[in-house]
Amino acid sequence: MNQAIKISNLTKTSSGTEILKDINLDIPSNGIFCLLGHNGSGKTTLFKILLGLKSSTSGGIKFRESKAVIGSVIE
Repeated sequence: MNQAIKISNLTKTSSGTEILKDINLDIPSNGIFCLLGHNGSGKTTLFKILLGLKSSTSGGIKFRESKAVIGSVIE
């Protein structure tokens, strides 16, 4: 299966607090992916990092090498 996005050991720390810790995800191409979690679990932070609105403290994100359009509403 082709991966659209591969997230490896992604960590985000802010003011000494770990918001995201070692996130590892393989998001498949041509599918629907759902991210569920409690309030304050880091979902919005993860999406902002994916969209380039925030930077991660460590780890990496790789997008499949192709032209893609990403649309998002974060609220």
